[in-house]
Amino acid sequence: MDAWRQTLDTNLVGAANLCYLVGRHMIEQRSGRIVNITSRGAFRGEPD
Repeated sequence: MDAWRQTLDTNLVGAANLCYLVGRHMIEQRSGRIVNITSRGAFRGEPD
């Protein structure tokens, strides 16, 4: 359960916090874009 929580905190909560913090500045500037990039690598690794 700890590994699951750590993964969720990193991949979901971390991205949400960053969007929130950056979004505040974008609202003040009345401009900006947020691009979130994901990867299947989190679920299925590739062999070396």
